[in-house]
Amino acid sequence: LVLFRHGAAHDPLTAGTPGATAPSGAATQSPAVPAKAAFSNDRAGASEDSSSNRLVLRLVAADTGRPVSGATVEYTLLEATNTSRGQVVATQSGECTFPIPRSTVRRLLLWTKTEGFADTWLHWRMDRGDEIPEAYTLKLVRAVPIGGQVVDAEGQPVAGARVGFGTVADPALAEARPEAHAVVGFEAITDAQGRWTLQRIAPEVLHHLSGAAAHAEHVRSAQLSVASDPEAEKQLQEGTYVFHLGRAVTLRGFVQGP
Repeated sequence: LVLFRHGAAHDPLTAGTPGATAPSGAATQSPAVPAKAAFSNDRAGASEDSSSNRLVLRLVAADTGRPVSGATVEYTLLEATNTSRGQVVATQSGECTFPIPRSTVRRLLLWTKTEGFADTWLHWRMDRGDEIPEAYTLKLVRAVPIGGQVVDAEGQPVAGARVGFGTVADPALAEARPEAHAVVGFEAITDAQGRWTLQRIAPEVLHHLSGAAAHAEHVRSAQLSVASDPEAEKQLQEGTYVFHLGRAVTLRGFVQGP
């Protein structure tokens, strides 16, 4: 069941222009691509003069400057004849280490994911003259909490419903030099009262969200476009927005052979 569909043309590494994507996991874990490999991240206290064939990424809170530990950073590394994907978890000091084959790398895309901070992308492209640094400090912005409820055709709460969000086509990610905020598809699952929350969206991204709710036993809700519904944007921030599911019809029959 897909809440937010996209095409392969929106892959920021292959097409250069991201767009709305399908939610692919729970609110706290929504990888854009399957992990094929994982870089080692057992090196704490990396210095600015680290090896030229690696990137040390340090995550800190923009408002306090304190390290952000435990954040997941997904990567896609595009070389001339190979593409590597995987994820790294930030150490207690907020550091992640990525080996960089500088003689063959063409593009590097990093995606930070952690509750309470806005999803942030780092994008380096060799074809536009970018240089991947040996060390980079990323200041993570506090996310805007959003939430609401999912109800059925009778107005009753629906537990276990999927609420998915993405952003419409936007060149921000492809044009990142190197940072950008974007929502590349993720979802939350409602609790017993039909309520859900998300805390991974940057303030400037909220207006561009589009989303819907779905459940296997109900008809999918109408699509919400925040840009065209100012009241919905306010309700999302207040945690009061309601997705209405439709009543499903059960069809029964049999298949008869020739």
